[in-house]
Amino acid sequence: MNNPYNNSLNNPPLKAGLLPVSGPAFFISTPSSPLIHPSMKHPSPIRKALVRLTLAILGTVFFITSAGCRTPSDPGIEVIHHKLDQINDQFLDSREQAGQVAAWQIAAALLIVAAGFALIAGAALGSSARRAAAAFRQEEEHREDSEESL
Repeated sequence: MNNPYNNSLNNPPLKAGLLPVSGPAFFISTPSSPLIHPSMKHPSPIRKALVRLTLAILGTVFFITSAGCRTPSDPGIEVIHHKLDQINDQFLDSREQAGQVAAWQIAAALLIVAAGFALIAGAALGSSARRAAAAFRQEEEHREDSEESL
């Protein structure tokens, strides 16, 4: 029973024709003919990491190579092209609308400036008209006074 390949903890006795499994599932051993070396029953953390890395790389390569490229006739690519065209049209429309908004802003600014000039000009004209009316009244009063004195 000092056989290093026969560890009773890892290899329980056979029951009802079932073979015990030690290590990974694809290594099947019996107490009389072990398939795994004792050093492989408990691999080091480095070995475990390398095995996991290798399996991850192989799985990644498998999934990358199994995914085929789509052809331009696929409906998915046509939908993407249609959406890109819609986005481009919306962008061009927004640029066009931005240009129209800028034109209306310029027109509104010019109208505001013209209204300001009109207000200033109206105030100036009103002021000069008031002065002229006051001068006319004084002249008229002066004339009436001079006519009365005669």
